[in-house]
Amino acid sequence: MVMDNQAIKNVPLFSELTDQELSLLATSGCRQKLPNKNVIFQEGDSGEVLFIILSGKVKVL
Repeated sequence: MVMDNQAIKNVPLFSELTDQELSLLATSGCRQKLPNKNVIFQEGDSGEVLFIILSGKVKVL
């Protein structure tokens, strides 16, 4: 599922982007629903991914 512009625009870091910039960012990613207690990244993983949490909680240890 593709991200939508409004979900990205709600993130303060991206709130000042133009519609064209938001569209480019939205088409570069995908929307996923993950089960509770799912590990989304671990120490040593490459830093080439951006996670935007739309709902729920994330625990960082």
